[in-house]
Amino acid sequence: MPTLTLKPNGYELLAPYTTFSFELIPWIENTIRKYIGSKLGNIPKLEDKQFRAKLATDREAFLLLLKDNIELNPANFEFICFAVLRVHLEKFACKIYRDSRASAHDKGVDISTNFGVVYQIK
Repeated sequence: MPTLTLKPNGYELLAPYTTFSFELIPWIENTIRKYIGSKLGNIPKLEDKQFRAKLATDREAFLLLLKDNIELNPANFEFICFAVLRVHLEKFACKIYRDSRASAHDKGVDISTNFGVVYQIK
């Protein structure tokens, strides 16, 4: 059964998608949120300084977090590298910026600093 019809000015959803749109919207939002969460694992928690400080006290727990999250999604390697470098360079009042998107075709992360140096991590 088709879900879209072609109209002269574009596409239009058919029933039951239009009829039950109010029920579908929260389902779609939750499904997307769960999917993204399943791919990112604990990576978003690395932004929290308290989480990082607690993790830093246990070397094995830190390495396990890295290993588990890279296995969960290889693109997490890029996020982890950026997070670790960011925390390390903060000690020297250095800001870093990601200049590429995750999973770029070159399989690397381009990072620039506030003092003009550019790195590529592979």
